[in-house]
Amino acid sequence: MPRYIGILKALSLINRGETIDAREAYALGLISEIVDRQQDIVDRRKKEILVISDAHQHLVKYHRQQILPSAKEIDNALEQYYDCTAMPVPKLRKSSNQIG
Repeated sequence: MPRYIGILKALSLINRGETIDAREAYALGLISEIVDRQQDIVDRRKKEILVISDAHQHLVKYHRQQILPSAKEIDNALEQYYDCTAMPVPKLRKSSNQIG
């Protein structure tokens, strides 16, 4: 969250521990619009998808490449996560064997 709204605002929200309403989320830039009904969201997204898919397919591919991580980046992140979580397990097993 600090990347999107800044450290001070993020810390304020985290320290308060409260939920925020749609208007505050909009003011902070966490959401792009507020709608009255769920169906409004569905209708707007359908229209948006049609416009993008009809007129701007080349931009969709470009933006996807710029925004989303590559498969290699995802693999690296998963390996790092696995290394951090799975490596201590054998150490725990050894130490629990020594206790018993």
